[in-house]
Amino acid sequence: MHGAPPGPGHGEAAASTPTAELAELAEALCAARTVLVLTGAGLSADSGMPTYRGVGGLYEAQHTEEGYAIEDALSIGMLHARPEVCWRYLRQIDEASGQAAPNAGHEALAALEQALPGMWTLTQNVDGLHARAGSQRLIEMHGRRGDLYCMDCAAPMAAAQARAFVRALATLPPRCACGGVLRPRVVLFGEMLPEAAIAQYTQVLEAEPEVVIAVGTSAVFPYIQAPLLEARGRGALAVDINPGASDISSAVHWHWRERAAVALPNGPEAAACVVAVAARCTCAPVAHQNTAEEIALELANVRAKVVLVLAGAENDHVAAAAAEAGVALVELVPDRARVGLFRLRGAATAATAPRAARRFTRRGDVALVLHTSGTSGKKKIVPYTLS
Repeated sequence: MHGAPPGPGHGEAAASTPTAELAELAEALCAARTVLVLTGAGLSADSGMPTYRGVGGLYEAQHTEEGYAIEDALSIGMLHARPEVCWRYLRQIDEASGQAAPNAGHEALAALEQALPGMWTLTQNVDGLHARAGSQRLIEMHGRRGDLYCMDCAAPMAAAQARAFVRALATLPPRCACGGVLRPRVVLFGEMLPEAAIAQYTQVLEAEPEVVIAVGTSAVFPYIQAPLLEARGRGALAVDINPGASDISSAVHWHWRERAAVALPNGPEAAACVVAVAARCTCAPVAHQNTAEEIALELANVRAKVVLVLAGAENDHVAAAAAEAGVALVELVPDRARVGLFRLRGAATAATAPRAARRFTRRGDVALVLHTSGTSGKKKIVPYTLS
């Protein structure tokens, strides 16, 4: 299905909301048995978390003040040799994080997971924001920061106490009562990845995901690059969502130059649409040139209660068909600044559209009308039942 790149061409960046490519992605998600989303620091940047590299990164410069690459400063070797240097940047990252909370991107991925039983999220991040947003099929490849433990006696220190303790120190590194250096429960550069995370990652790759999406990652790690390259090689869909280019951007089907929280459906108003777009279901083709009565009959056949359709297209006959079938029509409004807005045709106003869309999708069946990228003039109606 995806042997040829969709949209503007192989690896080409989309400069605005790529409606055609989003429709192609939605179609692929609907048909996929396994989906893998790979996330990096760029996803959490909109929560106030610092990125390490990339556009606006905390360490976009080549070296730290001591002359080290940040990967060396945050390495296990540095923690042993010069723990004060390693801890300087561990604390700096913690202080830059503030009171970070999940953003719209985290929430959108959690909503997608609910709709897609075969979706997994693998993250490089150690901030725990995916879990707080509700993601459950989650591989935290580098662990999760918060708790500390002593490198000598293994005595633990709980997250709440650890943060206050480290921030109050005049001299680094933080030490245990026994004199040993404390460290976080995360994977530092140069350390082996957790066995449990590797095992789950391997199991997902063996399922050969039909869709692989990288979100906010510079893709410097082989375990990030490999799924994207493998997906591309076997004709699966590979997408890179990142405001800057990385080593992987030119190798994927489609590079969307956008921040994660903007590119991923934005906010609770869009959650219902996200679930509908990502629904794993069977597509029923409907000819665009069909009459309203014929489309209404097809809508009745799939027992839809809501039709979601991309705004700006010739939707009058679809609206007439929806009215004939007694089905509500919700238009998805593409917008560069805010993806995922709703407009409900008929009696409801724009202000009530998000609430109406959520009510309908929670209640039962949804039909999504998608434009295909071909020239046949056909659309597809996607039936979906929200459990």
